[in-house]
Amino acid sequence: MGAYFQNGARSVFLESARVLRSAGRVPAQAILVLGPERFERLRDSIGHERSRALIAELGQRLERLVPQAAPARVGEAEFALLLGCAESADGAAGWRALQEALALPFGGELRLCLSAGVASLSGEGSDPEHVLDAAMLALEHSRRGGLGTCEVFHPALLREARERVALESALAGALERRELGLHYQPVIDCKSGRLRGLEALARWQHPTLGRIGPDRFVPLAEESGLIHELGLFVLDEVLRQRGRWKRAGGPLAGVEMSFNVSGRQLDDDRLVCALERAAERGELAGPQLWIELTESAPAADAAAAHARLQRMRALGLRVALDDLGTGYSSLLRLRTLPLDALKIDRVLMTDVGTDERSTRMFEALCALARGLSLCIVAEGIETQAQLEVLRREGCPAAQGYLWSPALPARDLEQWNEQRARQWA
Repeated sequence: MGAYFQNGARSVFLESARVLRSAGRVPAQAILVLGPERFERLRDSIGHERSRALIAELGQRLERLVPQAAPARVGEAEFALLLGCAESADGAAGWRALQEALALPFGGELRLCLSAGVASLSGEGSDPEHVLDAAMLALEHSRRGGLGTCEVFHPALLREARERVALESALAGALERRELGLHYQPVIDCKSGRLRGLEALARWQHPTLGRIGPDRFVPLAEESGLIHELGLFVLDEVLRQRGRWKRAGGPLAGVEMSFNVSGRQLDDDRLVCALERAAERGELAGPQLWIELTESAPAADAAAAHARLQRMRALGLRVALDDLGTGYSSLLRLRTLPLDALKIDRVLMTDVGTDERSTRMFEALCALARGLSLCIVAEGIETQAQLEVLRREGCPAAQGYLWSPALPARDLEQWNEQRARQWA
């Protein structure tokens, strides 16, 4: 068998690259690394033994298709190939040909969605080992960018990787020192205009880098596994602030609250056990507490995630599917998840009230929610025209800049006091 079955396959591959280049035979111009998307999820769903068989089959196919490229396994599910002049002319031509050749099902039924990274060997003094690392980095970037794509390495990717490592370390330290905070965005009753609830959102003010948006640190937390620590921090802060408002006895004491939960947080019992301990201490009593299930990173085991959501609902929590219209949301998930509400993402709401197709799509989603006996919340509401459509369709709740952005607790209290004076 080929080098991909041998121990030290990476070393065998690199030596092949050096020999071919130095001898001038089939001159290698680039290294391409390919691998299946979401392999960990696939492995967890079909088992380690079957997933190993699939990867072995992938290696065998590569060896049959491109034996001259010296295919070698360089990771758990990643393979490296040497590209010659013709294949590497635009950095990804060889990848397009391989995509077509590898499109048939594996194991007789499963289709692997493959992504790739390419790095050039043509630079003077370029060492194959460094080029292979660059191609692996390009593959990682490709996987973040979209399914089935090929990324060509460029120096900016290395700078970005270094920044991500530094940011991950900073995030771990910030969680240990509790440097993050929560802001709260009002959820408004569309009919009356009164405050209906609050969504708690994590915010990070770095001492030297300034404000780091959740669009940067939440995906990083999901990829690195820090999402569990981040989620427990958010829960702790939500319960603490909820307790303060409850003890103060003011208008915010009876307001429902929600917080985001990544699918990755449903991969183990940490969150649900923390909620069960909070219930034992009486901290879940009072106004309804909601979790908003985000779809940026789905749980690895759907059945186990479903069971954990049911345990949370048994504690009195309610579950909303957040960001409907983005990520991995689908009609199947609406049928299978134990849900109480849908939140329509701002992307789908932008042109509601001004664009006929967007408005009709929103109307259809409202009808779907009613058919499933689910509450619906519209996000990103900024105009009166949008609000009029919401009222016409009987949408009960919404949030957005029409009323307020997410605010720190003290600013939110002042905002609510001002609105109370207006309603008086």
